Amino acid sequence: MLPLEKICMQAELQERLNCIVNPTWRSAGFPWHRAIMVEAAEALEHYGWKWWKAQTPDMAQLRMELIDIWHFLMSHYLVGCRGDIDSVTRSIVSEWQSASVVTLDGRDFDLDACDLRVLLELLAGLSAVQRTSMPLMARLFGHAGLDGEGLFREYVSQYRDWE
Repeated sequence: MLPLEKICMQAELQERLNCIVNPTWRSAGFPWHRAIMVEAAEALEHYGWKWWKAQTPDMAQLRMELIDIWHFLMSHYLVGCRGDIDSVTRSIVSEWQSASVVTLDGRDFDLDACDLRVLLELLAGLSAVQRTSMPLMARLFGHAGLDGEGLFREYVSQYRDWE
């Protein structure tokens, strides 16, 4: 888990980045969940899912897709919290530590028992129905080898690419 101050810093950076892209981004109605769904499918492609051919996971590219998803999630939370960085931070921390079971379409998924492919499919499915799950994101980051510090480093690195 990221320390509170680093989540806060990421939310502030995301606010700045979004203002560069579109100064009225919070009221623009951007489809954050659609973007997350597409990025989840791209991450699955980089990891490999085709049982009929040999595939080598591209973990660096997978991590990049997860960071892209994190940008969209931060934006989603910023809109939902009306730009209140402290509320964004509290929401993420609170939800990150919530239940490790996610229900989708009447089926319960024990996140700790799911492999990376199933977690990515679940992320895409939740996004398709406008839902998020911080515990799911925590598991995805873990499977991709991104601890709190790694997530922060990768996020800031992508942010700097935008400046």
